Amino acid sequence: EDMGRFFLDAEFTHFDSPKIISLGLVSDNGEEFYRELSDTWNLAECSLFVVGQVLPALDGGLFGQILSDRLGGKFELIREETKDDEHSCDPSRNPALAAALWDEEDFAVKLALEEAVGEQRVRDFPVLLSALADIELATVLRGANAATAGQVGADLSCWLEGQGQIEICYNYETDRVLFEQLLGMGAGAASLDISYVYLSLFDLWDGEAQLEAVHGSMDRGEPGKLNHHALDDARFFRSFWLQYESLMSRTQGDD
Repeated sequence: EDMGRFFLDAEFTHFDSPKIISLGLVSDNGEEFYRELSDTWNLAECSLFVVGQVLPALDGGLFGQILSDRLGGKFELIREETKDDEHSCDPSRNPALAAALWDEEDFAVKLALEEAVGEQRVRDFPVLLSALADIELATVLRGANAATAGQVGADLSCWLEGQGQIEICYNYETDRVLFEQLLGMGAGAASLDISYVYLSLFDLWDGEAQLEAVHGSMDRGEPGKLNHHALDDARFFRSFWLQYESLMSRTQGDD
């Protein structure tokens, strides 16, 4: 019986007690499944990294506009400070940003005192919590991909039915756990023949040259593509791995 292989990515609220926000799956042949959850998470539990880099991509980018409207300059500061691995807050390194945030001095100082800005939650900042507390996700997430966990579990089970043996490839354990929890909510989940395979994108080669060669050949900057978006990253996972397999096949053929 044929094996159907699927590449998984999920976005979630925080590394501690993660709650799923969105889920993306892409098959070997390019079939796609993507949903945004409207009842599994809340803004108070989201890390600042999620606020700055994950949530703006939801609902085709409309959620980012909501955050910008509510938070103003604070939102731009969060996005700036979570875009890399940099965890220090120094508005002076960006004069234009500092000028735009002149009335956010107290907030900037608070961020500067945190060792890891991206790991702080919305609930840790009263100024953020009060600005976002009345947002109802079920009301604002209304795009075609938004649904409750029960609906997503049922849709996911239905989408995977008829695939025979199913191999779910993942590169982060939390993604797998959240996927299993969500799938378990679907009525047909018990009948699915699923196995899980961990595929690391970063531990494939002894040296970095081959890794960079494959990564460098993949454009993540095309219009409409969003990093830290579950479907976008699942697409990247699939493309990266297929290129890796092709590279290994050619290498072995040359031996």
